[in-house]
Amino acid sequence: MVKMFGKPVRRWELHLIHQTHLDIGFTHTQEEVLELQKGYLYEALDLIDSTKDYPEEAQFRWHPEGMWAIEDFLLNANEEDSLRFVKALRQERIHLDALYVHLLTGLACDEELLELMRPAKAFENNEESIIKELNLIQNKSMDLGGYYLPNEELANKGMRPSEKFNKIIQSINE
Repeated sequence: MVKMFGKPVRRWELHLIHQTHLDIGFTHTQEEVLELQKGYLYEALDLIDSTKDYPEEAQFRWHPEGMWAIEDFLLNANEEDSLRFVKALRQERIHLDALYVHLLTGLACDEELLELMRPAKAFENNEESIIKELNLIQNKSMDLGGYYLPNEELANKGMRPSEKFNKIIQSINE
């Protein structure tokens, strides 16, 4: 018989959250990375839907690194996928990153890090009013100035109805 000495090994509980890593230019071009990131988002939404009846602790969760692909997704997704995304956010199945893109944080000073997180803080501070603005236009028809050749200004207004959201997005590009 072999005798063991020492304390029993500590029991650990692990919580896994799937995430994507945003690394522009290392393996793919910026355009390719954006398409990959948006593809991961669609896959995550499908996994969230397919595990919705699992026990709470087994339901899929996902963390995209950076808001860059999320911004592009929200500007270009159809209504059904946009609603799936918002539902996943509300259910805390998708977590949002405070940074717009991945950053080697050791290369930035405190002031630069705070500036990079400014859009995330603006979304947080305006969340309730942005949701109200978006809910106000749900299921309402609007004039696009024509079916085959819609007026670009009217179409853009219809696709981005929240003034506060638009201002935050615009501030990123300034």
